[in-house]
Amino acid sequence: FLDAPIGQAGAGNAGWGGMMRIGSGTTYPNLHAMGQLMGKIDDSSAVRRLDIDGPEGTRVYELVEGRVWVAWYDPPFLVLHGDPPVETEVAVPTGPGTVIVESMIDRIGQTRPETVEMESPSGGITLTLGQWPVYVTVDE
Repeated sequence: FLDAPIGQAGAGNAGWGGMMRIGSGTTYPNLHAMGQLMGKIDDSSAVRRLDIDGPEGTRVYELVEGRVWVAWYDPPFLVLHGDPPVETEVAVPTGPGTVIVESMIDRIGQTRPETVEMESPSGGITLTLGQWPVYVTVDE
C-alpha cells in the first residue's frame, strides 16, 4: 500500500502492496476492484457456491443476503499472457426480473465498473464468463 521510503520494507508483503502510489496519488485497478468486491459482500453474512452445469473451473457463488452472484471461469489449464481469452457460457439462476451485470474493474484510470442491464424473463440469465469475475445484482 505504501511506496514511501518508510513503508517500502513491508509493502510488497502486504495484501494491499502495490495498489497506490502515495507520493503521486496514483491508484491501480486492484485497489478499485477490491473496493468493488467489498461493496458487494458488505451486507452478506454467508456465501454459497452454486452447483452450476458447466465445464470444470466454472465458479458461481451466491451471497445469501442481497441477491448478489459472483461468477467467473477458472479453466483447468494454464493460460498465459498473450493467449486468446478463454470463455464459457453459464446459466445463473437469478429468478425473473431485471438484473445488472458488472464487470470487474481492471484498467488504470477506471474507478467505476462497466454495467449492462439484462432482463430475465424466466429463471435466470445466460452469461459468457471469462477469468475476471462479474457481479450480478437484482435491480430493485
